[in-house]
Amino acid sequence: MYDITNKLSFRSLEELLEQDLNEFRYLDAALVVVGTKCDLAHIREVSVEEGQALANRLGNNTAFFEASAKHGINVDECMESFISVMRRNEADAIRRVQEARQRMYDEEQNERKKDQSKCVMS
Repeated sequence: MYDITNKLSFRSLEELLEQDLNEFRYLDAALVVVGTKCDLAHIREVSVEEGQALANRLGNNTAFFEASAKHGINVDECMESFISVMRRNEADAIRRVQEARQRMYDEEQNERKKDQSKCVMS
């Protein structure tokens, strides 16, 4: 989150996220970039486009919202989006684990077949 009326808060978030960008991508992390205080757009220092561009740089799993807790603008939508992304990531993680288990099982079966086909001479 960053304050749309404070460019420094945006830059700080941007630097923090970009430092760890590879880790976020590796983990397939669920991210939501939120510009707060959208009710104060008349004193905005960070454009909507800058916020969206940051979310875009972070990857496909990153949603972008501007919200106002004071006026209840987009608060529920932010949470629903975050939960949705987390659920999608969880389903993907479960699928990857199942695929890895299947590969391990298949490899084990192949090794057993190889062992059984060897002739033992005494």
